[in-house]
Amino acid sequence: MTTKQNANLDLALRHVRDGNIPYAERAVTRAAMEGVPQQFILSARGAIEMRQHKWREAKVLFEQALELNPENAAILNNIGMAQFKLGEYEAAIPTFREVLHRTNYTMPGAWHKLGACYCMLQMHCEALACLERGVTMAPDDAECNHGMAVMCSSLGEEEGALHHYRLAQKARPDFADAEAGEAFTLLRMGRWLEGWARFEARWRILAPVSPWDYKGRPLYEGDLDGLRGKRVLLRTEQGFGDSIQFARYVPMVAELASHVIVETQAELERLFHVLPAQIIVHRRDDVPQFDHQTSLMSLPLLFGTTPETVPPPIRYASSKRNVGARNGVCWAGGSRPEDPPAHFTDKRRSLTEAQFEPIIEACRPCAVLMWEELKSLGCRDWQDTADIVGALETVVTIDSAVCHLAASLGVRTLMLSRFDSCWRWMRKDGPTVWYDAMTVYQQPRLGHWQPVIDRVVKDLQGDVS
Repeated sequence: MTTKQNANLDLALRHVRDGNIPYAERAVTRAAMEGVPQQFILSARGAIEMRQHKWREAKVLFEQALELNPENAAILNNIGMAQFKLGEYEAAIPTFREVLHRTNYTMPGAWHKLGACYCMLQMHCEALACLERGVTMAPDDAECNHGMAVMCSSLGEEEGALHHYRLAQKARPDFADAEAGEAFTLLRMGRWLEGWARFEARWRILAPVSPWDYKGRPLYEGDLDGLRGKRVLLRTEQGFGDSIQFARYVPMVAELASHVIVETQAELERLFHVLPAQIIVHRRDDVPQFDHQTSLMSLPLLFGTTPETVPPPIRYASSKRNVGARNGVCWAGGSRPEDPPAHFTDKRRSLTEAQFEPIIEACRPCAVLMWEELKSLGCRDWQDTADIVGALETVVTIDSAVCHLAASLGVRTLMLSRFDSCWRWMRKDGPTVWYDAMTVYQQPRLGHWQPVIDRVVKDLQGDVS
C-alpha cells in the first residue's frame, strides 16, 4: 500500500478507537477508492461494527477478510474477539489457540482472551494458566491485568484482584471496567467507603447499566444538604433485586427533600407504592419537574453507608395470599442469552431442578417462586409475588430478586450463594447485614453446590424434628 493509502486506513482506525463512527466510515470509503486491498477494508469495516457492539455483523466481515488472507493472524484474532462478545466461548477457544500457534505463542492479548473464555466456561485451571501467561508476557497491559484481576476475584484472592485492577487502571486511567472491578472487590472486603466512590465508575462502562436519561440532566454529585427542600428524582437501575434492595434509602431521602419521585420498572410500580414518595413513575413516562436526580444504588455513597450503618429494608405490603404451601423455592434466575456475561453469571448462580430436588423434598408443601410458575398462579408483577411470598414461612432460593423480596417481607430466607459471590454478600456465610431474615449459604469451593444443599436440607430437617 502507498503512504496515502496507509494514512487513510490508519485515520479510519483512529476514528474507530475514538468512537467517531461517521468519520471512520468516510475514511474507509476513501481508502477503498484509493485501492487499499479488500481484506483491509473488510477488517476496518468489521472494527467499525465492533465499536458499535454489532458483534455478529463484525464477525461476518472478519470472516470475509480471512477468506482473502487465510494466514493473517490479526484477522483471525478479530474473529475470536467477535465470538467472545457473542458468548460463543466454546468456538472462540480453538480460534485463539490457532492465533497463538500462528504467532509462535507470543501474543499476550490472545492468551488473555483464551483465559477469559475458559473462565466463562468455569474451566478455572485452564483459565488461570492462560491469564498468568498473558500477564507475565505483558505486565503493564491493561486488558491482561484486568483478566488476571477477575480470575483472582473468582478464586477469592481479593488482595491479588485489587493489585491487578489497579495495574490495569495505571496502564489505562480511563478503564472504567477495571475501576468498577476494584469497587466490587473493596465492597466485598467490607471497605465500603472506598468502594462506593469507585462504584460510580459503572456509569462510564460502554454498555451502560442504565440506558435512560431525563432531559440530559447529570446525576447529582453534591452532598446531603443540597437535597434539602428540593424535588428529587430517584432512578432504579440494573435488576429487580437491586431495586427492591436499595429502595431502603427512599425514606432517608424523603426526610430531606420536599418531594420524592421514584422512577422504576413497570413490574415494580405497585410494590413501590408503600414508599414515602409523592410520585411513582414508569421509566418510559414523562417525569414531573425535579431539581436533582440520582440512582438508588448511588445513595449508599451519598449517605456514607458502612456495614455497621446499613438502613433497614422496606417492609413491602402483602395480602398474604394462601396458595396451599408453607414454603417457597427458587433454584434458577432469569436467563439472558442476549447478554452473554450476564447469562453465564446466571449459570453460575443457578442450579437445575434435579440438583435442587433434596431441598424441594425437605420443603414440601412448597410453592415454586420462578416466573413461569408464578404466572400460572396469576401473578402479573412483583406485588402479586409479594402477596404469595408474604404468606410463606420459609423461602429457599438462589441469589435472585426473590431473596431480596422474601427477606424484605420478613420471611425467613435461606439463600444459596456461589463461591464467587456478588459483592453485597461479602463472601460471608451466615447472617448478612442487609437483612435480619436472611441466612447465606456459600459454596465452599467454585462450582461445588452439594455441600451447600446438604447444609440447607439439614437445617430444614432440624425445623421439623
